[in-house]
Amino acid sequence: MSRDVIIITGAAGFLGSALAVGLSKDHQIIAVDRRHPTDDLRQATPSAWWHQIDISNHDAVATLFHEVIAALGRIDFVIHFAAYYDFNTRWHEEYERTNVVGTANVLRYSRETRVKRLIFASSIAALSPPASNGTLTEKTAPSDYIPYAKSKSIGEEMLLEKTSHLPVIILRIGGAFSDWCELPPLSSALRMWTGGFPMDRIVAGRGASGIPYIHRLDVVHLVKLCLDKHDQLDPAEIFLASQNGAVSHKDLWTTVSQAWKQKPLRPWFMPKHIAAIGVRLNYLQGCFTGRMPFERPWMTRYIDHPWVADTTYTRTRLDWDCTASMQILERIPTLLRVIRHRHHRWITRNNIRNRADYT
Repeated sequence: MSRDVIIITGAAGFLGSALAVGLSKDHQIIAVDRRHPTDDLRQATPSAWWHQIDISNHDAVATLFHEVIAALGRIDFVIHFAAYYDFNTRWHEEYERTNVVGTANVLRYSRETRVKRLIFASSIAALSPPASNGTLTEKTAPSDYIPYAKSKSIGEEMLLEKTSHLPVIILRIGGAFSDWCELPPLSSALRMWTGGFPMDRIVAGRGASGIPYIHRLDVVHLVKLCLDKHDQLDPAEIFLASQNGAVSHKDLWTTVSQAWKQKPLRPWFMPKHIAAIGVRLNYLQGCFTGRMPFERPWMTRYIDHPWVADTTYTRTRLDWDCTASMQILERIPTLLRVIRHRHHRWITRNNIRNRADYT
């Protein structure tokens, strides 16, 4: 099998690093990030070429692409996973710099260097939750209900405008987690439900809130399939990178509680308006102490409004699905063993992930 030349942006991030490791065995990876890779990541990707650049810097991106062409003669694929995010409702200037200008720069030079396909990391969080009993599909229009969603919507629009010159794949990624968790909403719930009484019993609303999850190793598998099948796909494809459906907080709590306590318990469903007060007080405390929680007051309006994904098109088009043993409810016992036996390291890794501003 020939080694494709693949640029990965955000290659030191949570998902980008997994892609760099997973793809570097068979391809020549050009790993790009504004941060230095860790020593462990460098050791796991010995053949990768690492470049520390800011993709919002037009000249730096131009130089990168031209240097790769000069050295290797081609760029086969670009996997654009670099992005800024936060959990606030204010449009931060980094959304413009990284998610909009940075994406425009990557898009321009991908087109000019005639890459075969650009794969773009969007998010299911860029979609508003569907109406009652509704589902999200690959055709659901992106939303601008929060700044992060707006920035991803702009990115999707930019890519779809250029498909006559550059084939693209947009991956709307669900709640991506690892065996260390490293997914802020999930780690927040696990901290509470593995803590002491009474917080270990509390579930907001009726427990109907929920999202579709995906293990980050399944993200790597999906990207590999996109690369392998790129010439069989339409010039513009949108795929849902997640499990089908959604996992409710009630089901998640039940699985966590049974695995952690080893005995049946009953959840305490906290009315939405009371949960909203608790979230606001916790948020104000975080503002005062500087230790911000994941939960923000705006999130409470979505209690009991799940993001339910219908991944039929993605599963059929790519002959792919999340690995059964990697589904979140199947992995909960593994996540809890890590919490129990490597607690300090678990706290450290998830605190770093919660504070991270770049994927």
